[in-house]
Amino acid sequence: MQVAGILLGATVVRAGGPAPPTEPPEVFYRVSFSEPGTSHVDVETWSQYARPDSLDLWRWVPALARIRRVEAHVSAEGVVLNPRGAQARRYRVEVPRGAPLEWAYTAELAPGDSMPHAFGPSFTCFWLGSVLLAPARSDVPNTAAVVKLRLEARLPRHWQAVGPWPVSKGMFAAATVGDLFDDFLGCGTFETRTTVVTAAACTLQVATASPLPDSLGAAQLATLAAHFGPGRATVFVVPAPGAPRVFVAHRSALVVCRAGSTVAASFDAAWQRVRSTERWHAAAPSE
Repeated sequence: MQVAGILLGATVVRAGGPAPPTEPPEVFYRVSFSEPGTSHVDVETWSQYARPDSLDLWRWVPALARIRRVEAHVSAEGVVLNPRGAQARRYRVEVPRGAPLEWAYTAELAPGDSMPHAFGPSFTCFWLGSVLLAPARSDVPNTAAVVKLRLEARLPRHWQAVGPWPVSKGMFAAATVGDLFDDFLGCGTFETRTTVVTAAACTLQVATASPLPDSLGAAQLATLAAHFGPGRATVFVVPAPGAPRVFVAHRSALVVCRAGSTVAASFDAAWQRVRSTERWHAAAPSE
């Protein structure tokens, strides 16, 4: 990856060197799937120009996915990071001023209908707050250590990545950590269509996974558009076992349908007990 090469090839400034870097602190995430069709998500991350000399890598909600081992590289030095605190929500790593930091791990999505994800042979859709680690300042509590965020997906052939963020140079570009983490990413073979719901000034992108035969109807689109309000939003419609369910995040939603039922009927049944990611977002470190 070109971005990774640029970051890892940067000049390292050791302690006692010049003033902090003037470039904006940035982070680049890459997700991939070594085992498509399973609950495993591989994550690689590169960060640079963070201001303090150590960073906390925060897990928003550890209960939503299992991470066994986080391997990091500070410049050319490798280290295994261990979670800190009773809730195992953060990893601390020492980073010389201006040095590039890389970390990688595999997240295993937790089973259960109450979890904000679904996966099948041809798709995986999950809330990014489940699997990504957020760089935070260790010297200023609950403060993000980066201001520039990019996300890309390395996918099996014929798969595509879909999300609610704008695309810049082939990567998703989020405005803040919260904008990235509190949304769903879908990877797979989707049929996508975009509908403008004029009454709510909302442009809805609907990505439907095979083998679902239909998409959301006008009434269901109007309900979602009223929830999201003006702007763009992405809705994933996927098949999975269990009861129908709907999760809503910042600018995206996950609609899980039961096999043998129409999408509209599944949505109507699940919307009565719609689940919001706000309960998890509220527990995460602030911007």
